[in-house]
Amino acid sequence: MKNFLRYMRHQPLALVALFVALGGTSYAAGTLAKNSVGTAQLKSDAVTSAKVKNGSLTAKDFKSGALPKGAKGATGATGATGATGATGATGATGAAGPAGAKGDTGEQGPAGDKGDKGDKGDTGEQGEQGVAGPVDSLAVRLRQVDLATTGPDNPIGGNQDIANSASGAASTALRWDIGTSGERFDIGNFYDTANPTVTGVTGASYIKIPKTGTYIVSAGIRFENNATGVRSIGISGPQPGGVRAQNIVPASNAGPTAVSVTTVERFTVGDAVYASAGQSSGAALKPDASQDQTYFAATYVGP
Repeated sequence: MKNFLRYMRHQPLALVALFVALGGTSYAAGTLAKNSVGTAQLKSDAVTSAKVKNGSLTAKDFKSGALPKGAKGATGATGATGATGATGATGATGAAGPAGAKGDTGEQGPAGDKGDKGDKGDTGEQGEQGVAGPVDSLAVRLRQVDLATTGPDNPIGGNQDIANSASGAASTALRWDIGTSGERFDIGNFYDTANPTVTGVTGASYIKIPKTGTYIVSAGIRFENNATGVRSIGISGPQPGGVRAQNIVPASNAGPTAVSVTTVERFTVGDAVYASAGQSSGAALKPDASQDQTYFAATYVGP
């Protein structure tokens, strides 16, 4: 009994609810005051679906998430444009674009100040040699016609003998006729008729070089008949000077022996050049002046 009383003191509402339930709804309707039943007076699960009036509950009567989501509504109208945001930080520099088209040429600027003189350049390569210019016509040809007597054409006089020598080398200086009979031509005054001899060379007459340059010089002699030994002709000068060219041939056993020599030499104006002959027949021999084969000639060919 003591325990029951303690329980009643702690559970008054539960006992009231029990009495209401046992006494029927008529008792509750007739005896409960308005708004006297609240959450505290209801038992768990006391309110069921059958006891709730249809359509009386709204969405706020349910906890969040208890009701299923409805269909998606129509898109609302676009809102007003927002205010411009603050300028962002400068981005990294982009890659260089392709070169633009070449612009028009600008106007020429004023002339600059004259620069300092540059260093002397290297010597260029030598150019091709030019065509040779015209050559002066300088030539002479002398001959022996008849040296048997002294006369206007033979101022040295006498018949010239070609001395014998063991070697037959050219050693006897030759004399030349002058004037119309001996001087075939002389373009350039090679032969001085007033002074025909060479100083220091016995019996020789010479040609004098009229211009410094290169010359073709030739000489020849035709010996009288003799088949013994050799015959020679040489060109010497300038005086004093040695032999420039010489030719030695054996004597002919079929008649007179002819021998000639030609050389190309460079001389200086005023040089004296002469011809010499030699033989080894055993005795002196005379030149055979026939057929113009005993001669002395020179031609200027260039500087």
